[in-house]
Amino acid sequence: MRAYACLRAGGIAPFTEVRYPQPDGDRLGDWLEIDRVGSRGGIGACTAGHLPYWLLDELWEVELEGDVQQIGHKLTARRGRLVRRVDSWDTEMARTFSLACAYRAEAIADRSPDLAAHAADAARFAADGNAAVTGYIVSRVAELAGGVDAYDAERSAQAAWLADRLAL
Repeated sequence: MRAYACLRAGGIAPFTEVRYPQPDGDRLGDWLEIDRVGSRGGIGACTAGHLPYWLLDELWEVELEGDVQQIGHKLTARRGRLVRRVDSWDTEMARTFSLACAYRAEAIADRSPDLAAHAADAARFAADGNAAVTGYIVSRVAELAGGVDAYDAERSAQAAWLADRLAL
């Protein structure tokens, strides 16, 4: 199964700090294998629709194999390997995504002035290109203005924005 992994610089998993073997030319990365799969183990990845929850320094297309499970907004599998780096996800794209999110937070705050401080927080994180935090803040702003469905709609809009701009 093809999916995506959001990793720290150098192909490092954010929670386990495992360094993924990188592809080399036409050769895919070597398989990583974890015995335990589920909420507390396994190779972590996500669908394109869940990217906004996991954004980090690098975005990779991964191949998952074995018992692939979806738990909330993530996938886990027994085996996984890097297929290719999504080069269009870089510092500039993270900043562009962040600014687009902050703009949406500002638009919501224009209609709900009591959310202006939250929109200002989004703008501050966007200026640093912190995509994950900015995306979360605007989702919370949407939720505060319109409920849980508005949160989900904002996350879906973020995922669609990323899929379009990154050609996923």
